[in-house]
Amino acid sequence: MLNHRYDAVDTDRVLIVRKASTAPTHIYLPGSPKQGDSIEVKDGKANASSNPIFVHGNGATIDGDEMCVLNYDREEIGVWFDGQEWDLH
Repeated sequence: MLNHRYDAVDTDRVLIVRKASTAPTHIYLPGSPKQGDSIEVKDGKANASSNPIFVHGNGATIDGDEMCVLNYDREEIGVWFDGQEWDLH
């Protein structure tokens, strides 16, 4: 279960956000990713429309942006590190 902030590590593969409180969540992807690393992020509580989930590149971009936002209930994304940036898939 993830709360308001989570710093992802290299071994994380699936992050399901089911927080008990009502507030946005900020997830920071690993700061030193290796080419081929991938992580899935999902709104597991179906409340991202009112409590968005911000996924930060943590020094790398995500499809050219510093972060992406999950703001639909049950929304999920996957990111893959191509050696330069995180790519959404």
